[in-house]
Amino acid sequence: MLAEKATSMEGRRLGYLEDEQLRPHIVQYEQQQLVRNLLEAELGDKLTVEDAEIDRVMKSNPKATRDQARMVVQRAKANQLMEQFYAQVTQKRGLKKMSENLALAAQIHQRLLNQPSQPRGPSEFWIRNSQIVTDLSQEEKDLPLAVFEGGQFTLKDWFLSLCNVAPPRRPKNLDTPQGVEKLLDAALRGPVLAAEARSKGYDQNPKVRS
Repeated sequence: MLAEKATSMEGRRLGYLEDEQLRPHIVQYEQQQLVRNLLEAELGDKLTVEDAEIDRVMKSNPKATRDQARMVVQRAKANQLMEQFYAQVTQKRGLKKMSENLALAAQIHQRLLNQPSQPRGPSEFWIRNSQIVTDLSQEEKDLPLAVFEGGQFTLKDWFLSLCNVAPPRRPKNLDTPQGVEKLLDAALRGPVLAAEARSKGYDQNPKVRS
């Protein structure tokens, strides 16, 4: 444990927290903590399950146990509450997608996919994480795809989200503005909710900071 702690401290001293390939993972982990704290505080008390709701699920699926039926109800309610809350937050924070940049994002995606600056392995037919650093100009990295109160979402953020998806599961229509936008919609949730969490002070929570 001491060796791990010492190694971590040395990495910080050398500035690895700001490394372009490491920093996104730190930011993503922080976002997850912020969003979890926000949702637990804002929605936790609303996630109640009535016996009548469980009974309806068991009636529609006689093979389900009561615990299974409860989980079905909880999942459905959680999804509904989440969608309602996210809609409220996007409106509150004035989320605006930069539709005029989606076609350019699709073109850049195709360039990184089909014309990598560094040769890939013979069986690698997907965009690698390292290409975000090597194949995008600073202007391309900074291309805004969405803006909202408390932040913005750039093409670099979009590619980072793409590279979090295993290659076989990546969408096949990212050569189109519509495909780019669909992935953008999914990727925006974390940053937008994290901005809302910061506005409410959850970034100062000792557990999040630690």
